[in-house]
Amino acid sequence: MTGPRYKETEGHLVTTSCEDCGVAVTDRVAHTRFHSILSSHAWTLAVLKTSHVGPDVHDRYDVVERIDSKRFDNWSGDALAEVIAGHEAQEDFDSH
Repeated sequence: MTGPRYKETEGHLVTTSCEDCGVAVTDRVAHTRFHSILSSHAWTLAVLKTSHVGPDVHDRYDVVERIDSKRFDNWSGDALAEVIAGHEAQEDFDSH
C-alpha cells in the first residue's frame, strides 16, 4: 500500500503537509497510520454495504442506512466479524 503524499515547504521553518488531506503534519508515522486506519475502515464499510451477507446482518445493523447516513460508531467491526465468521463457516461446510 502506498502511503499519503507529503510535501515539505521551506521558509522560516520547514513545514510538512499532507497532499492527500491537506493538513499540516508533525508526525509522519502517526499520520501515515491514520490514513491506513481510514483506508481499512472504508474497505470494511464497502464490503459490508456491497456483499451479499444475508438479510440477518444487514437488518440487524441497518448496514446500508448507517453507511449512507455517514454517522458511525463501533457497529462496523462487529458486523464485519459476523460476516467473516459466516463465510468461514460456509467454507468449512463446503469442504466437508
